[in-house]
Amino acid sequence: MKTLRKKTRPIAKDKTVVSRKNFDWKDELYVGDPKEDPTNKSEPVSVQETSNRIAELLGKWPLEKLAKEMAVGGYFDSDVFHMKGDKEAAIILWYCYNPDNSNLPQLFVAAEQVAKFTENDTPLTEPVNERLFRPIDTFVYDKQSNGSNDALALMRTSRTPGISTPQNMSKARVKEYVANFKIMMSTMQVLSGAKFSQFPYAAFANNEFYTAFESRPHKYVTYFFTLYFDTGHQPNYFRPILGLTGDDGKLVETKGTIGIKSIEPMLQKSWPPPPNEQ
Repeated sequence: MKTLRKKTRPIAKDKTVVSRKNFDWKDELYVGDPKEDPTNKSEPVSVQETSNRIAELLGKWPLEKLAKEMAVGGYFDSDVFHMKGDKEAAIILWYCYNPDNSNLPQLFVAAEQVAKFTENDTPLTEPVNERLFRPIDTFVYDKQSNGSNDALALMRTSRTPGISTPQNMSKARVKEYVANFKIMMSTMQVLSGAKFSQFPYAAFANNEFYTAFESRPHKYVTYFFTLYFDTGHQPNYFRPILGLTGDDGKLVETKGTIGIKSIEPMLQKSWPPPPNEQ
C-alpha cells in the first residue's frame, strides 16, 4: 500500500510542503449529498453517538484512509484544556497534516486557548498564539470492521500515553501544517465530490457545557475525528468530538451535570458552523 509520506526537503518560509500532485489516490468515489435531516449539535453527545459518527467517517472514502493510516484521534495533557478566561474564552483546535517530519504525527490537531473568540466573530485565518500545543499521542483506527460497535470498542480501548507534560510547537509550524491540511482536503473534494471541511479548525466555547465536561475527574483529554454529513453541520462536516480519560487510560463515561440536569459525557459543541441555540 502506498504511503502519503514523502522525502524530507527544505521548506521555504511561508510555503506549504505539499501540493495536490503529492497525493497518489487513484480511486474516485462520489459520496453523495449531505443528509437533509440535520442532527442535533447543540448539546454534549453520548459515547454511542460518537461511535456512530466515527463509523460515518469510516464509511466515506477517503476519510477512511486517513483514520486507518494516519490517525482517528489523540490525547492531550489535561492542563491544555483547562480554560482560564471568562465566558468569551475558547479552545481552538487546528487541523494539521504533516507529511515528512517523523518526530510528529502525520494527522493531528494543534490546540490553543484564546481569551476572546465567539461564534459571531470573523472566522480566523491563522492561530492567535505564538506557541500552541500538540497531542502527546495519536492513534489510528485498527478494528476489523467499520461499524459503530467496533468504533465503540476502539473508544473504550485503554490507552496510557505515558507523558503528562504539555508538548508545544510554534505558530509558524502549525500554519505550515494547517496549509497542508487544506490542500489535502481540497484534493479529497475533487476525488469524492464533497467538501468535508471549509474552515481548518474547531472552536469550543467556555460555556456551561464545557465547564460540566471538563470538571469531571480525568488525566487526559482525548479527541476522535468524526463526520456529521448533514446540512446542519455544513460547511464543516469533519469534526472532532472530545472525551476524557482517567489515570488508567480508560474513557470517562460518567455523565456531567448542570445544576440538577444530567448531560452526556462527550463534547461536540464547537463551531464553525455555529451551534444551534437551545
